[in-house]
Amino acid sequence: MVVNADGTGEQVLATRGGAERFGFEGPAWSPDGNVIAAAVYADGTNMTVAGVSVADGTVRPLTPQKWLNVYRLAWLRDGSGLVFSAADRITHLEPARGRW
Repeated sequence: MVVNADGTGEQVLATRGGAERFGFEGPAWSPDGNVIAAAVYADGTNMTVAGVSVADGTVRPLTPQKWLNVYRLAWLRDGSGLVFSAADRITHLEPARGRW
Protein backbone atom coordinates (compact mmCIF):
# COMPACT_ATOMS: atom_id res chain seq x y z
CA MET A 1 0.00 0.00 0.00
CA VAL A 2 1.06 3.56 -0.56
CA VAL A 3 -0.24 6.72 1.02
CA ASN A 4 0.54 10.43 0.81
CA ALA A 5 2.72 11.91 3.54
CA ASP A 6 -0.36 13.56 5.09
CA GLY A 7 -2.18 10.20 5.34
CA THR A 8 -4.54 10.76 2.43
CA GLY A 9 -4.76 8.92 -0.87
CA GLU A 10 -4.28 5.42 0.51
CA GLN A 11 -4.22 2.82 -2.27
CA VAL A 12 -3.23 -0.79 -2.79
CA LEU A 13 -0.18 -0.82 -5.03
CA ALA A 14 0.41 -4.57 -5.40
CA THR A 15 -0.77 -7.79 -3.84
CA ARG A 16 0.57 -11.32 -3.92
CA GLY A 17 -0.91 -14.40 -2.39
CA GLY A 18 -0.27 -18.02 -1.68
CA ALA A 19 3.21 -19.27 -2.49
CA GLU A 20 4.17 -15.96 -4.13
CA ARG A 21 3.72 -13.65 -1.16
CA PHE A 22 5.89 -10.69 -0.19
CA GLY A 23 8.60 -11.31 2.39
CA PHE A 24 8.57 -9.80 5.88
CA GLU A 25 11.73 -7.72 5.54
CA GLY A 26 11.12 -4.09 4.73
CA PRO A 27 10.93 -2.87 1.15
CA ALA A 28 13.30 -0.23 -0.27
CA TRP A 29 12.27 2.77 -2.37
CA SER A 30 14.50 3.56 -5.35
CA PRO A 31 16.24 6.94 -5.15
CA ASP A 32 14.02 8.30 -7.96
CA GLY A 33 10.86 7.04 -6.18
CA ASN A 34 9.67 5.00 -9.18
CA VAL A 35 10.34 1.44 -7.94
CA ILE A 36 10.03 -0.35 -4.63
CA ALA A 37 12.36 -3.32 -4.27
CA ALA A 38 11.01 -6.14 -2.14
CA ALA A 39 11.84 -9.70 -1.18
CA VAL A 40 9.22 -12.07 -2.57
CA TYR A 41 8.62 -15.78 -2.25
CA ALA A 42 9.01 -17.33 -5.68
CA ASP A 43 7.55 -20.73 -4.81
CA GLY A 44 6.54 -20.71 -1.16
CA THR A 45 10.03 -21.63 0.07
CA ASN A 46 12.63 -19.79 -1.99
CA MET A 47 12.86 -16.04 -2.30
CA THR A 48 13.97 -13.61 -4.95
CA VAL A 49 14.07 -9.83 -5.29
CA ALA A 50 11.38 -8.04 -7.28
CA GLY A 51 10.65 -4.46 -8.21
CA VAL A 52 7.18 -2.97 -7.83
CA SER A 53 6.38 -0.09 -10.17
CA VAL A 54 4.96 2.82 -8.21
CA ALA A 55 3.17 4.01 -11.37
CA ASP A 56 1.07 0.90 -11.98
CA GLY A 57 1.86 -1.78 -9.36
CA THR A 58 3.53 -4.13 -11.85
CA VAL A 59 5.77 -6.64 -10.05
CA ARG A 60 8.78 -7.86 -12.01
CA PRO A 61 11.80 -9.92 -10.97
CA LEU A 62 15.03 -7.97 -10.57
CA THR A 63 17.15 -11.12 -10.49
CA PRO A 64 16.67 -14.75 -11.54
CA GLN A 65 18.62 -15.93 -8.46
CA LYS A 66 16.66 -17.62 -5.67
CA TRP A 67 17.64 -17.80 -2.02
CA LEU A 68 16.24 -19.42 1.09
CA ASN A 69 16.01 -15.97 2.73
CA VAL A 70 16.48 -12.38 1.59
CA TYR A 71 17.06 -9.68 4.20
CA ARG A 72 17.14 -5.87 4.27
CA LEU A 73 17.31 -4.30 0.85
CA ALA A 74 18.99 -0.95 0.13
CA TRP A 75 19.41 0.86 -3.17
CA LEU A 76 22.74 2.30 -4.23
CA ARG A 77 22.60 6.08 -4.08
CA ASP A 78 22.59 6.43 -7.89
CA GLY A 79 19.84 3.79 -8.31
CA SER A 80 22.09 1.51 -10.37
CA GLY A 81 21.67 -1.50 -8.10
CA LEU A 82 20.71 -2.97 -4.75
CA VAL A 83 22.59 -4.23 -1.75
CA PHE A 84 21.06 -6.93 0.43
CA SER A 85 21.99 -9.98 2.41
CA ALA A 86 20.68 -13.43 1.59
CA ALA A 87 21.13 -17.04 2.64
CA ASP A 88 21.06 -19.90 0.19
CA ARG A 89 20.83 -22.63 2.83
CA ILE A 90 20.41 -23.09 6.56
CA THR A 91 23.38 -24.20 8.53
CA HIS A 92 22.80 -25.75 11.90
CA LEU A 93 25.36 -26.13 14.60
CA GLU A 94 24.58 -29.38 16.33
CA PRO A 95 26.34 -30.58 19.46
CA ALA A 96 28.79 -33.37 18.89
CA ARG A 97 27.27 -36.77 19.61
CA GLY A 98 29.49 -39.48 20.89
CA ARG A 99 30.15 -41.86 23.71
CA TRP A 100 31.72 -40.87 26.95
